[in-house]
Amino acid sequence: MIKSSFFSINMFKNNNLQIGKIDVKVMPFITLAHIDVSGLLKNYNYDVFFLFGDKGSGGMQKAYIITNNFGALNDTIRFTPNNTKINIKKFYDISCVVFISKNNESEDIVGFREKKFDYESIFYHTNNEYAKNKEFDRIIDFQSEYQPFLSKVKNLRFVKINSEIFNKIKLKNTKESLEKFIVNSLKIYGFLIFGRYICAEKVIYILGIPDQFNPSQRFAMTKMGICKFYGSEINKCPKSGDSGFWAIYL
Repeated sequence: MIKSSFFSINMFKNNNLQIGKIDVKVMPFITLAHIDVSGLLKNYNYDVFFLFGDKGSGGMQKAYIITNNFGALNDTIRFTPNNTKINIKKFYDISCVVFISKNNESEDIVGFREKKFDYESIFYHTNNEYAKNKEFDRIIDFQSEYQPFLSKVKNLRFVKINSEIFNKIKLKNTKESLEKFIVNSLKIYGFLIFGRYICAEKVIYILGIPDQFNPSQRFAMTKMGICKFYGSEINKCPKSGDSGFWAIYL
C-alpha cells in the first residue's frame, strides 16, 4: 500500500482577488503541481516558492514559471528525486505557494493549502502516473529485449521502438519543444527505447531518447518534462560526451 496525497491551493493577488489555483498530487516517486492561473504579467518569468511546514519552518523548494501572451499559465511542474534536493515526502507538508515578481510587489501571488486528502493505493489499481498499462505492456512483451546498459538491472526490460510504435504511445501534456526533440532524435538515431521497471507493486514505464550527454542541457530538458540522463552505466553519473538516453517517466 502506497500513501499519496492530493490538495488544492487557491492563488490570490493582493490577498483578495482569486486568480486561479494549483492542484498538487504527492506520490512516493513524484510530485505534480498543476498550475492554472490567469491575470499575471504577460510573457513573464515568476520565481515560485513552495513552503513546507508552518510558515515555511520546514524549508522550501524553488521553481519558476513563464506566463503566455495573455498573462496566464496552465502547466504542470514535476518534482522528482532527481531534480530536487528535498525528499519527496516533504511535499506532503506544503503549506503555502508564492509567486514572486522581481519588478513589482503588487504583482506577487500567494496561496495557502486547502484541505488535504491522504489515501493509500496499490499502483496497479489506480489511475495515477504509474498505473499498469496493457498497451504499453503489449509493446514491451512482444518484442525482443534490448539491453542499452552495461549492467543488467533486475525487473527492468527495454525494447527498441521506431516512429510508428512511438505514435501509439500517448504522452500526456507533451510540450512542442519535447516533440521536436524526439522527432529529431528519431531522424538521427532511427529509434527510441521503451521500457518497464517493476518494483514491489509499482510499475514505471520509461521512454528513452538517445543522445550524447551535455550537462548544460539539463535545465532545458527538465523544462521539457525529461527526468534524467542515463549513460551506459545506469548507476553512475554520466560525463560530458557519454552516449545514453534522456528518460521520460510515463
